[in-house]
Amino acid sequence: MKRIVLSFLLFSQFVLCQSKSSDSLMDDFEAGIVKSYVNALDSFATVMPYIGGDTESEWAADSIHVMAGRILDGGMGYEESMCRIYQIQDYLAYGMSYPVAIFGLRNDSVIASYMLNVPGQTNDLFEALAQDGFNDLKSIRWMGLNSLFNIQLYGRLYDKFMETMDEKPIYETVDLSQYSYYTHLLEGPELEGRPQHDIQKMYAALEGALFFNTFSPLILTNAPSREYALSIYDFIIEAADFFDANADPLYKENPELMSNSEYKSFMIKATEYKTAMLRILIHEINLREQNSDSRQSQMTGYY
Repeated sequence: MKRIVLSFLLFSQFVLCQSKSSDSLMDDFEAGIVKSYVNALDSFATVMPYIGGDTESEWAADSIHVMAGRILDGGMGYEESMCRIYQIQDYLAYGMSYPVAIFGLRNDSVIASYMLNVPGQTNDLFEALAQDGFNDLKSIRWMGLNSLFNIQLYGRLYDKFMETMDEKPIYETVDLSQYSYYTHLLEGPELEGRPQHDIQKMYAALEGALFFNTFSPLILTNAPSREYALSIYDFIIEAADFFDANADPLYKENPELMSNSEYKSFMIKATEYKTAMLRILIHEINLREQNSDSRQSQMTGYY
């Protein structure tokens, strides 16, 4: 494994290796997954306002810190914890998108209004799932995929209104193919009669591929220099190969699902890659802000 991969994975402080050696899903295994990922998302929320650049972005970040604290305090089941994680991802999408969504109201009110209403929508869905006791697993999995797609929409809005200023409505150009295909797979007849745990295995592999396709463009576009982007290129390719290799078997007519032990190994490794990618992005944003502050200081010195 490349040195850059090892450094970022060690930095993620992943603590899942103490899980018990049983094929059944253990509470400590699930808690390790949740803890590692929540800490990474919470750290990303700290720099997210630099992307959004608005007081509303700061409000979203503050809300995320509260949500993360509740999850890390424990006392809730795995499904509730995941729902709260998906809420966090929706708030990240909102905080990142707020300024460009405001701009978008002028000529693309459909998507812009949708993004501005994300906090209310995700809160309503969470309350509905809570009233059901977090037993509606299909809706929970849809919430997970949708929260990542909402983060993808930030990139579409930014490209449209901050760079191209294209007049064409974004909903005519947004590529829904991966998101739609994944939800179709999870609702397909080939999964009919399968136990929920099997469907969860399939969801986890698809969600990992969607996570990569959501955050890898953010990592590459936020790289502070070409040299920095090249230094992490091998890691990005390695992560792509991992997520693709685990999602590819699911595209067949009769999806090939992991065994319980393979699922646990996948979840541990997938969370390592996810937290490493988030911390790379955090590092990039901090570097960018430091460089910006340095340039501002140099300009101030001329007056």
